Amino acid sequence: MRSARRARFARTSHRRAGDDIFQFAAPPAAGNDQITNFNNTTQHDPFAVSAAGFGGGLTAGQDVTSVFESSGDGNFAASASRFHFDTANGGRYYSADGTTAHEVLLASVTNGATIHPNDIHVVA
Repeated sequence: MRSARRARFARTSHRRAGDDIFQFAAPPAAGNDQITNFNNTTQHDPFAVSAAGFGGGLTAGQDVTSVFESSGDGNFAASASRFHFDTANGGRYYSADGTTAHEVLLASVTNGATIHPNDIHVVA
C-alpha cells in the first residue's frame, strides 16, 4: 500500500494507481491541498487522521459515522460533528467543536468522488 503523508503533499496530490492512504497527523494551517484521484469505489483510498493530533474527542479506531456530515456547502450543522464533506466543491473539513467558525479545510477532492464516513479512519 502506498502512503501519502500530510507533510509530503504539494498543492496537488495525484498518487499512482492502487490503494493509497491520505494521512493527516494534525489539522493543517491552510488546507488548500487538492487530491486529484481519490478512489473509494474500485480502490480503497481512505483518509487516516490522528486522534492525538486532531483532538476533538476522537479516539483511535472510532467509527466516525456519528461525527460525520455532508451537505452542498462547507457549513457544519451539528456541534457533535467533527468531519464535514462539501458535496458541491469536494472540500473535506474538520472542526474540533463542530462549528463552522472553527472549521479547517483538510483537502479538496477534485475528481468528483463522494466521501463517506467509512472513508475516514481514526488512528492513534
